[in-house]
Amino acid sequence: GGGNLHDLVASTNQVIITMPAKAAGSSLKAFTRKCNDGSYSRLRDQFRNYEGFEDILTNSFDMPPVIASHMLSPDTLTYLIKNTSRKILLIYVHREETSRLTSATVQVLTHWCKGSNVRRLKPPKGFFEKKEGNTCHVSEANLINMAIKEKAHEIGIGGSEILRCETYETIRANAPNMIFMDYRKASVLQNILAEKYCPDFLHGDPVQMNVGEEKDTLIFVQVKNTTTGNMDSIDLRQWLQAKEGTLEWALGLNANATCRADTRKMEDKLSSCSDGFLDASAC
Repeated sequence: GGGNLHDLVASTNQVIITMPAKAAGSSLKAFTRKCNDGSYSRLRDQFRNYEGFEDILTNSFDMPPVIASHMLSPDTLTYLIKNTSRKILLIYVHREETSRLTSATVQVLTHWCKGSNVRRLKPPKGFFEKKEGNTCHVSEANLINMAIKEKAHEIGIGGSEILRCETYETIRANAPNMIFMDYRKASVLQNILAEKYCPDFLHGDPVQMNVGEEKDTLIFVQVKNTTTGNMDSIDLRQWLQAKEGTLEWALGLNANATCRADTRKMEDKLSSCSDGFLDASAC
């Protein structure tokens, strides 16, 4: 495992948590904002874009003890691995890519179906064949070609882009104070962090975001019935469940991935850790 995580957190000056889309990031960011008590106001998603981090030093006199952010670029993770001291605990929250892809697809289409004035939450023109309130119908062709294959928004921000050869080489070359964490252990991590940094939240319920937000939205995929020739309406989750074993290789979604063997070995080791934490030096 990741050793005694309580001891690791207790011995560090700062904890940096980063993750791809759909790996408990929204929940951890919301917890972090509460735990930091105001010193985090302008640091939300600081690592989404790799543009330098000098403003962290001037945002407030006291440095936030916990920083959590989604990550869009593998360059950001290698930067952190190279530049964080042994007094900083770096946590990468991981989710197996097929599971992450399925969840991300549901989230993107849910946002598109609900509609928004925010540009990134609007679907491409003509994406839905029919839309009635929070019920939307999409053709298989549009779903595949305009959302999944295009890696729209959260769909394209996965571990296969972030965990690549350079990432593992940087870990081996720098021996960072870093652990991989199973995304399903987010509530455990929150409790451990609260113990040290914000004990007032220790006995409350863990912060959970984006949980159940799709329940009031119905999305159906229009699928041609090969027996009758008619179009059937299939629930998006049912469609994804039927296709998830084939989507990645049929669409070449991991064509640019490198060192997937290292990622798969890491996943095997992480899944064998009962606490859900793995020291990066074990990879």
